[in-house]
Amino acid sequence: MRGNGRDRLTAAGGTDASVVGLSQGGRLVAMDEGKGLHHGRADGTMTDKRILIVDDSPTMRQLIAFALKRLPNVEILEANDGVEALKKLSGERFDLIFTDINMPVMDGLKLVGLVRSDPALSAIPIAIISTEGAAEDRERALALGANDYITKPIQATRVFAVARELLGIS
Repeated sequence: MRGNGRDRLTAAGGTDASVVGLSQGGRLVAMDEGKGLHHGRADGTMTDKRILIVDDSPTMRQLIAFALKRLPNVEILEANDGVEALKKLSGERFDLIFTDINMPVMDGLKLVGLVRSDPALSAIPIAIISTEGAAEDRERALALGANDYITKPIQATRVFAVARELLGIS
């Protein structure tokens, strides 16, 4: 089924309040009365939270995604740099951003500043993951509005714990 954001049908086994359709991006979405919008993953399961990983290294994006896959009902999307991230953020809802600092086109600090200055995006928690381990780099990122700062090399348990904390998952 291809959707233009207007295609809808009643969810199998659902009540009249459960509606399933396709978003403009072609992702499966469901609306449950009182529970809000839920996005679907490619495997057909529904998601409650969406995380955007922004890093120019495909290997680093994979490592971060691997650490986050243990989170229940989470969809993980990726962007190569700050510009690609802003494009995704302008058209889709995200609940958390993990971003590197050093990237071509637009670095992570510029991305943090732009997200924080946009009223529609400013509430999204942001965690920086960077090779820059000096205290002044951490302080600068936090002053710009990052919620947390992880120094590379990353530990999966730390990434997982930060995501749980920033998403409010117990």
